[in-house]
Amino acid sequence: MQTTLTFDYPAGIDDAIKQLEEMRPAAPAATASLPTPVTSAQVRANVAEVVRMHQLMDANESRRFLEALTEQPLTFAELAQRMKKDDGTTHSNASMRAIHRNVRRQELTLIKRGVIADHIVQSTFDNYDAEQAGRYYVTPDALAALDPHLGR
Repeated sequence: MQTTLTFDYPAGIDDAIKQLEEMRPAAPAATASLPTPVTSAQVRANVAEVVRMHQLMDANESRRFLEALTEQPLTFAELAQRMKKDDGTTHSNASMRAIHRNVRRQELTLIKRGVIADHIVQSTFDNYDAEQAGRYYVTPDALAALDPHLGR
């Protein structure tokens, strides 16, 4: 069985598209300052980057997520156990995914600004078929740089 879907466009749709195209603003001039490009020497994870990112984050769940990470890859469920709420309950997997997205968004912003050179939170999906979950971690040298700021 095959289903076909057909849309009837109103008469004059081509004229409307042309008018919209004409109203589109011109491309902005290239006068805005671009972030300084990352050099090949900076491509390797700079241990100070994780500290800088931690200090730039607001004191919220995203910062606690960064603090809960270890050099051993952990699933969201394992990270949730390390990030218990004030009332003793844990975050759901959906909540942990949202927190990770916020951290990833912060990383991307800092990369675009040239503050950090690479992602701080690393991920691995090597055992995804068996566990049905990804694992997240920070490199040992980045963790060592962050530990003194956390009093560990």
